[in-house]
Amino acid sequence: MLMGYVDWVARLAVAAVFGLAMWGKVVDLAGTRRSLAEFGVPGRWVRPAAFALPAAEAAVALGVLLAWSAGWAAGVAGFLLLVFSAVVGGLLSRGRRPRCACFGAAAGTPISAWVVARNAVIAVPVGIALWGSWTREAVPGVPVDHAVGLAALAVVAATLVWQGAVVRSLRLQLDEKVRRELGPEGLPVDAVAPEFDLPATGGGRGTLDGALAAGLPVAVVFVHPGCRPCEDLAGELPRWRQRRAGAVTMLVIGSGAVDANAAWAAKHGVGDILVQDGNEIAARYRVRGAPSAVLVTADGRIGAPVAGGPLAIRDLLATRAGARSRPTG
Repeated sequence: MLMGYVDWVARLAVAAVFGLAMWGKVVDLAGTRRSLAEFGVPGRWVRPAAFALPAAEAAVALGVLLAWSAGWAAGVAGFLLLVFSAVVGGLLSRGRRPRCACFGAAAGTPISAWVVARNAVIAVPVGIALWGSWTREAVPGVPVDHAVGLAALAVVAATLVWQGAVVRSLRLQLDEKVRRELGPEGLPVDAVAPEFDLPATGGGRGTLDGALAAGLPVAVVFVHPGCRPCEDLAGELPRWRQRRAGAVTMLVIGSGAVDANAAWAAKHGVGDILVQDGNEIAARYRVRGAPSAVLVTADGRIGAPVAGGPLAIRDLLATRAGARSRPTG
């Protein structure tokens, strides 16, 4: 009976994933066509592929739930995952990162190694469903009410996941639009530095006011775990922090998931860093890339133009940090 539940849950998971992927593509066919073109599909095949791909995903989502078709549906699912992973790997090896519209263009983000890892995770229930279809014609031992209840939960979970992905993608697009409309990079020197309150990788939260409480200028350094120049910078951050101790407070702000930033900081010995969801704090400071740094004087004002890149950040810390007078009275 236990294996019956495992088999049924695996089939529901496959149906939810591929049904979600199908729905995301169907509701935005124009975005799906753009994504296929970015992935290198020849122009004359883009339109047919935009219909064929969600049709195949719909067939998998339905077929994996039926006893007589679960085997071939799981096989098709595995084939699609394998082909897509190979395409993504090839694009990444050539330095290309088109937006992945796997679950619809509205939830699309640039491809990364995470896409291949995600496909490997999805392959687990696909494999279980394929194995189950070989060992039994139906799913025995699962009462009808339990099967229906699990199916309803799968639908609700898939809907929530899709909505969450859409919201996250829209937030990132809004951040990008804000950065484009901000004008020249960086706030004017002597402008009041925007306050922020962000979660820290070590627990708790961090604020600009808290960093300024030491009475020193604050170097706000923006990084991103997936950024190669940030990897180059990371090895120097602990050394810079030690050399400039007593002259400037270094505050590192990452972006994305807190756990990913915590792993990145631990790997490079950076210590505790703050984490923004997308680029909301960088946008307030008119910072458009990573790594970048902004010097905030001890009285809470912008002390220098934005420093972009490791060399500019090193120069900022060496020649500008601590050079401006501290507040009086």
